[in-house]
Amino acid sequence: MSNREAITAPYIALYESGQLAIRAERLRQRLASCDICPRNCGVNRLEGETGYCHSGSEGLVASYCDHHGEEPVISGHRGSGTVFFANCNLRCLYCQNYQISQNQEAQLKNSVSPDRLADIMLELQSLGCHNINLVSPTHFIPQIVKSVEIAAGRGLRIPMVYNTNSYDLISTLKELEGIVSVYLPDLK
Repeated sequence: MSNREAITAPYIALYESGQLAIRAERLRQRLASCDICPRNCGVNRLEGETGYCHSGSEGLVASYCDHHGEEPVISGHRGSGTVFFANCNLRCLYCQNYQISQNQEAQLKNSVSPDRLADIMLELQSLGCHNINLVSPTHFIPQIVKSVEIAAGRGLRIPMVYNTNSYDLISTLKELEGIVSVYLPDLK
């Protein structure tokens, strides 16, 4: 067994106990009157309504790659399996990722099911990435947790990095305990 195979991500225990599925469903239900982030829009994302983040029930992935430009401790020598989520719950005027976070027309083609997001995570793991780096994930936490559940069942074992704008609710972050290994917050 290689060192890489010996590492077991903390979400595996949650998956095996069934707690990951329970959290995924609890988070999905919150989309019916969305209170995932501090905006607390109350829209029914399960029925296609969108709030401040312009996001519905499916995840929106702008791009993904084995990223070697993240902080060295995150990228290591094999790269960080970075998933850049589209749209944003903060939408800063000075955003360095405007094309990803605020250009909704360009994002319509990038809708992904939890099953497809699980495949993306597994693809990044197969490239040898040290982790799955979720960039701007806040408004897609329900979809991400469901995807982690699916991917764990298919062999995902690398740690999760939560790379956030920091506009998060504590109650939502608590749902990530035991799933996320590293929190990488941006301070505005």
